[in-house]
Amino acid sequence: MSKSYKQDPDLIQDVAKDTARIEKEYSAKQAKKRQRKAEKEELSQRWVAPLLLMVTLLLGFLIVSFFGN
Repeated sequence: MSKSYKQDPDLIQDVAKDTARIEKEYSAKQAKKRQRKAEKEELSQRWVAPLLLMVTLLLGFLIVSFFGN
């Protein structure tokens, strides 16, 4: 007892449109996530360079003051 299904071209087009719309929304959401992550990473790294500079200068000062006599 096999059933024969008739394909509905309108249904196929509707599913294709919905799939394209969902994929577009998903890719836009992922792009926003990547952008937010990059901005967050950039902000978190903004203080690293000045901190490393201060530590280096402090260490240099301490070394010169102890061994510079």
